[in-house]
Amino acid sequence: MRDALNLFGAIAIAPVNTPSTHPALLGALLAGTTGLIGRALLTLLLESPNYASVYALLRRGARNLPAHPKLTVEGV
Repeated sequence: MRDALNLFGAIAIAPVNTPSTHPALLGALLAGTTGLIGRALLTLLLESPNYASVYALLRRGARNLPAHPKLTVEGV
């Protein structure tokens, strides 16, 4: 799935924590969240157990984005 997400180039991936006994959880920064591909990527990121947090950048208000504990929405 990570390769599929990187294919679009719409996200930045960075480690959130790096405990030696557990694999690193990732955080994602997603721009274009309200578009067709951005919405699909958002769903994949929120459902993935590999991502601890997802930050969505929006130019306008959040249009029916799902409420999710991993999701943080920022207006720009």
